[in-house]
Amino acid sequence: MKQLMLFRFDLVKMRISKFDKLKRVTSRNLVWLPAAVSAFCVLSNLCYAQIEVDAYITDPLSGKVFVFNTANNTSVGAPILAGSLPIGVAVSPDGRYTYVTNNGNSTLSIIDTVTHVVVGSTNVAPGPLGVAVTPNGKYVYVTSPGPIMNNNGFVGNTVAVINAATNGLVGSITVCTGPIGIALTPDGKFAYVGNNGSDAVSVINTAATR
Repeated sequence: MKQLMLFRFDLVKMRISKFDKLKRVTSRNLVWLPAAVSAFCVLSNLCYAQIEVDAYITDPLSGKVFVFNTANNTSVGAPILAGSLPIGVAVSPDGRYTYVTNNGNSTLSIIDTVTHVVVGSTNVAPGPLGVAVTPNGKYVYVTSPGPIMNNNGFVGNTVAVINAATNGLVGSITVCTGPIGIALTPDGKFAYVGNNGSDAVSVINTAATR
């Protein structure tokens, strides 16, 4: 039996400010350390301006995504079944959808954050890992370094561009070997990709990829 812990990092003091043992999450399903966390804010009560923040945490070996309310550190609903080896997770700027990369079956799952149901899936290059959404919410970028269970290491070198409105693949960008982490500038004009296999950072002009 394992218990999940949520650490809170203070960006001003640059240190962990608090950690919580999340309530009611002790489960046999938590067989591996959660791979990623993403959170979003929802205005849940206009009268009292109460803001609720949910965190989406992937558990690769169970193939599930867990949702936690960070206000009271409790789980929200039943775990969401994604794909095989879900790892990367990102939430759209408006908090409407959560995007999860499934490294084991090379897909991107789209989760409705209201119903907590997978409402779409997009095929990408083998072994997706990182995922990021443009600030305007129109495009989703997915890195594909290759399957994490591959004994030969990360050999992939592509970043997929997905239209968030249709969940369709717009294009594929060739970068250096082993793209893992990805981040977009606040204006969405550039994407930065960390490449594990080549010890390099690729800079993508997002306007040229659509």
